[in-house]
Amino acid sequence: MKLFQRTLWSFVGVISLQAGLAGAALATIFGAMQAEDAAREMSTEAANAFESFNAWKLAFWKDINELAEDARLANAVAGASGSPSWDGAVARELSLRLPSSVAAATVIRDDSLGLSRYVDYEPSAIGLPDPVSFSIKKEHPYVEIVSIRGGLWLVGAVRIAPRGAPRRALDLFLLKRIDADLLSHLSYDPMVAVAIVVPGAGPGAAGRYTGTAGAAGAARAGKLAQDYALELLGTGRAAYDGQAYVAYPRRDWKGGSYSAVVQRSGSVASKDGESPVLLAAVLSLADYGERAARLQRSVIAVSIIVVAITIVVALVLSSSIASPIRLLSRATRRIAEGDYRTEVRSPVSGPYTGEIGELLEGFNGMAKKLAADKLELEDYISEIVGLKERADGIIESIREGLAVIDAEGRVESANAAFKRLFGEAAGE
Repeated sequence: MKLFQRTLWSFVGVISLQAGLAGAALATIFGAMQAEDAAREMSTEAANAFESFNAWKLAFWKDINELAEDARLANAVAGASGSPSWDGAVARELSLRLPSSVAAATVIRDDSLGLSRYVDYEPSAIGLPDPVSFSIKKEHPYVEIVSIRGGLWLVGAVRIAPRGAPRRALDLFLLKRIDADLLSHLSYDPMVAVAIVVPGAGPGAAGRYTGTAGAAGAARAGKLAQDYALELLGTGRAAYDGQAYVAYPRRDWKGGSYSAVVQRSGSVASKDGESPVLLAAVLSLADYGERAARLQRSVIAVSIIVVAITIVVALVLSSSIASPIRLLSRATRRIAEGDYRTEVRSPVSGPYTGEIGELLEGFNGMAKKLAADKLELEDYISEIVGLKERADGIIESIREGLAVIDAEGRVESANAAFKRLFGEAAGE
C-alpha cells in the first residue's frame, strides 16, 4: 500500500508540476499575444482619433471655403448700406448657410469699424470667449487652434471681401470648443481615453476631458491621457523633443496598466510663439489583464479537476490492484509458514481478470504444486525410512559379526553379533 501511495502522490506531483509549467507557458505566450493585440489596437485607435480630429479641421475648412466662394453672400456684403455685420441681407444669407456648418458658434466682425459680435448667441450665456478676441491673420481662408483663457478652440477664419467694394470686407470666424464632447467623438472604444494638451498650458488645456461613455474609470483615464502628454512635454520624466509620434507600449501607472500614443496634431499660437498641440490616446489594459487572469484561473481549475480525477481513479483502481496484492502477500506469508494449501480466492463480486487474474491463477497453481510436491516428498521419505528399517533388521539378524568401517578405520556401524565378539567398545 505504501508503494501505491507513493505512486499516487508522484502522479499528483507530476500533474501539478505540468499544470504549473503549462500555466506559466500559456501566460507567457498569451501575454505576448495580448501585448501585440494591445499595441495593434492602440495604434489603430490613435490613428482613428488623429483622423477624426483632422476630419473636424477638414469640415471647418470646407465650411469656410464655401463661405469664401459664395457669390450671393459677397454681393450682400458689397451692397450693405451700413456695417455688413448688421446688414439684414447679409444676416439672411448667413442664416441660410450657418445651420449646416459644424461650428458651434459664429463671430461676425467688421474690422473697418471695429465691430465684433456673435451671430444668434450671447457669449456670457454659454461661456463663449469675447468676440473681440478673434482677428484675421491671413488673407486666405484658414483653420487654426486658438488658446483663450485656458480653453482650446478650433477656429475657421475667412474674410468676405467683394472685388468691387474691398472696404466692405466682413470677417467670419467659425468656432468649436475642444472639450469633452468633442473628444468623446474621437474614439468609440470604451477603453480608450483621448486628451489634447498644449505645452505650457497645463492640464486644463485638455478640455477637461471625462472619458467616453460607459468606460469604467473614464475620468481617471482622461486625466491619465493628459498626464502622458504633459510628461512628453517635459513636465514629467520624459522630454518632448519635437517627435511627431511617440508610443508607450505598456506602463503600470496610478493603479492600472495602460498603453498610450501621443502625437502632434497641429500647433497653437502662444506668448512664446508656436506651441505644438499634442493628441494623447490612452488604452486601458484592464480588459487584457482580466483575460490573462481568466486564462490562469482556467488552467488552475483544469489542473485541480485533473488532480481530483486522478485521485478518484487511483482510489477506484486500488480495489482492483492493491487488494489482490495484499491477498497475495498474506498468502505468501502462510506458505512461508508451511501452509501449502493456501489459495487466493476471488471476491464475491467476481473473479479477477487481466494480468491480476493471471498472476493469482499462477500463484494458486504454484501453491497446489508445492502442496503436491510436499506430499510426494513425505511419501519418499517414509519409503526410505521403511527400507532402512528393514535393512537394519536384516543386518541385525545375521549371526556372523558384521561391521561397516570407513577409510580411516573407524567403525561406523556394527550388528549385534559383531558387538558380542568385540564388546560394546567396538562401537566406538
